[in-house]
Amino acid sequence: MGIIDDVQPLIEQVRDTTDPDEVIFYAVSFFTTEKNLKELSDDDCIQIIKKLIEVNSDAQLAAEIAMVIAEKKGLYSFARQIVSDKSKYTGDDWSLTQFDEKRLEVLSFTTIHDPENCPPEIIMTYDEMIGPDNPIRNEWDNIDWEALEVQFFKGYYNGEYFEVGRVYEDPYEDDHGETYYNSYYFELESFGGYDDNALENIKESINNSSYR
Repeated sequence: MGIIDDVQPLIEQVRDTTDPDEVIFYAVSFFTTEKNLKELSDDDCIQIIKKLIEVNSDAQLAAEIAMVIAEKKGLYSFARQIVSDKSKYTGDDWSLTQFDEKRLEVLSFTTIHDPENCPPEIIMTYDEMIGPDNPIRNEWDNIDWEALEVQFFKGYYNGEYFEVGRVYEDPYEDDHGETYYNSYYFELESFGGYDDNALENIKESINNSSYR
């Protein structure tokens, strides 16, 4: 018998139960049971999860499974894969909203615990060079870098909004009267998440142009 045959009662519960909370309880309880955690291989878990999502494609269920499998089994890359595309799942407004919230937890958790294989998702929505008289800058009352030139970025780090500036300092002019700068530093102006490495990761992404 294969692993899917062995867990057929769980699959039937997840497929046939109409109460979403009960479905999540059955799935999460299965993957947090110490006996199951010890006996199931990583491949067993992946097979079971794929089958559960196949028979019940509820968005919240998928995200809850992704979180628990990351926490309890350390399947970080697979957990991120589960939450990578919300369009694959169904559900009402509540379920889809819960998916979004749990997805952020999955991304943050896997980034912290497996940074080499699960780099943060950084999406840049704004990238502009601004000076002290630029009206775009003056709209942001909480930003006061007192610098001649700032490269201002806005975007999302694992789904959390951020604002960051690359602040240029120590200006000089070349023989043609062009202004250049000897150094710069980064300033994280706004960030809604809790990742202590956010600024370092955003800086690296900007310097390497590795963001989307």
